[in-house]
Amino acid sequence: MRKHVRHLLAGYVHGTLSPRQRRQVARHLADCPACRAALISHEGIMRDLRDGLPAFGQPTRPQLAQMWAVIRGRLAQPGPTRLPMAGLQVLGAAFGVLITAAFSLSVLFGGTAYVAAAPPPPVPAEIRATATPIMTRAPESSRTQLHASPTAIVYNSEPIPAASPAPIARW
Repeated sequence: MRKHVRHLLAGYVHGTLSPRQRRQVARHLADCPACRAALISHEGIMRDLRDGLPAFGQPTRPQLAQMWAVIRGRLAQPGPTRLPMAGLQVLGAAFGVLITAAFSLSVLFGGTAYVAAAPPPPVPAEIRATATPIMTRAPESSRTQLHASPTAIVYNSEPIPAASPAPIARW
């Protein structure tokens, strides 16, 4: 292998490489002193972590004795009076009985309840369609139409469904 294998050394130390990659790294380490020195460094770091991590965060005996002394001192101090757990259970049960009684009494003595719906919206007394003018005769000619008297208009008194509401003209 002409390239260095430093990127594979962590996998080599932890045993996560495939057998083929492991053989290639071993062959390269036999010929390359720089990668061999990096491997020794990786192995040293792994050994230090393996030895040091289990003790990380564990207190020593004097530290434990000091912590227990503080805990015992705080437990011995009088604190605010607390309601015991039995007292909370009694209060919860009493509240449950009170709520049940309130609902039961309202059902027994409430009687029939009537609910009034909203009144209907106001509607005009009479809605009729507007009168639509209808031509009674056709114009005589286009030339005479300009000077002719206005055509008689007759209003239809029957409502037209598509017309807008308005009072009917009465003549």
